[in-house]
Amino acid sequence: MRSLSFMQHGRIEIDSLAAHYSLFLLTGDESRDDLLSLVELINTCYRSPSCWTNESDLIRGDRINLEQVQEYIKSSEILVLKRDDVVVADGSSESVSGHSSGTAPSLVGCVRTGPVTETVVGALEEPAGYVGLLCSHPCSQGKGVGSFLIEAAEERCASAHGLRKMVMDVLDSREELIRWYEKKGYKRTNKLIPARPFIEAKGERMLKDCNFILLEKQLSN
Repeated sequence: MRSLSFMQHGRIEIDSLAAHYSLFLLTGDESRDDLLSLVELINTCYRSPSCWTNESDLIRGDRINLEQVQEYIKSSEILVLKRDDVVVADGSSESVSGHSSGTAPSLVGCVRTGPVTETVVGALEEPAGYVGLLCSHPCSQGKGVGSFLIEAAEERCASAHGLRKMVMDVLDSREELIRWYEKKGYKRTNKLIPARPFIEAKGERMLKDCNFILLEKQLSN
């Protein structure tokens, strides 16, 4: 993992304990256990009814596997937000690994980003930054993690790649999620395709027919 210095001001209150969080870009040299933890986080967020962003009423089957994560690291950029430490009663800090604090996971969230010229919906008119696999641990949802990660992806695409637009593919039946993205400045386009062929080609099972719709956002200069 490579620490991203431009986000090192990050200190967000995710739980009742004051804690520092660092953002990392996955580089491919992570341990198998680290990557499996990421796979578990993503599948929990997308397939467990405990997460408000889940797709369990639409899709059956794992959202991602280890091989897909490894391929995404090569072909795009995955940012992960990790908890560094907690401040204990005597004012000292202690490292948190796994779920030792009960409600404070060390792996808090992730987002897939980087330059793209096409998405699931089709070719783009110009290169843009991508937002995908956005998720935060169930213990951390509703606390600003998703917003933090979107901003990190936007800043990364603007500063490291000189991009002026962000795009994402979203299932159009997830109206609540689309409204949340709209609050972040993303707008619906008229570009969409049926989701079933893409989903089932990955080995997942579509429970309800819906479409992928392209959302986009112009980044400020």
